[in-house]
Amino acid sequence: DLKVTFLDVGQGSCSHIKTPGGENIMIDCGVSKYYSKYDIGDTVYSDYLSPNGITHLDYAILTHYHDDHFSGLLTLMEDGMVDTLILPKPQNVSDMEDYENIRATALLNDVDIEYFSRSSYLSFDGVKFTVISPGKRENFSQNDESLVIKLTYKGRGFLFTGDIENSIMRTLKKSELTADVIQSPHHGSKTSNLDSFYKNTEADYAVISVGKDNLYKHPHPEHINTLAANNIKILRTDQNG
Repeated sequence: DLKVTFLDVGQGSCSHIKTPGGENIMIDCGVSKYYSKYDIGDTVYSDYLSPNGITHLDYAILTHYHDDHFSGLLTLMEDGMVDTLILPKPQNVSDMEDYENIRATALLNDVDIEYFSRSSYLSFDGVKFTVISPGKRENFSQNDESLVIKLTYKGRGFLFTGDIENSIMRTLKKSELTADVIQSPHHGSKTSNLDSFYKNTEADYAVISVGKDNLYKHPHPEHINTLAANNIKILRTDQNG
């Protein structure tokens, strides 16, 4: 079976995918520096990876250059856990310091680096990861340059959305959005609550990766209301673990 796990990392994001063929893929691994000072990479290893017998990650995918998505990946690379790191092409001047740090950490620890954008994909025995955003465009905000990844297997779909906001959500094609489970963009922010986007996903579940009593007050009521209006059941890492 395909196994998709959304991990509780506090105010951040981390997902792990185990394919039927045994490949391990992690999408993001981070926690906000304003929310927690602990090393989320060590915690994810000790509380999840090690107990589940996961000794390495074939691929670690970073959706964008915010520390609540990448901070733990640095530790996992330093500990020799990551074979290949997939990055979005840095397109924002605010990315560069963090990008250079991430790139240097990868190179120092013999981690291969690949750059993904729209239409890039990974495929493992019927399991396919396809990037549907960003396309070729300049002047993305850091949130909107997030890799949006559609995972498909045997007629099932999962949508990983990073921190995209309404401006990008309205550009995505309906035919690419259908999914059984979506990761709510931007931790359930009111800037990511475009009704037509959620209607087009036809999703049964939305997973909101969010920290309890976080400083940003995520998820916002507007976001919750939009999900409810589209009959999407909500799971939250701060409440469901």
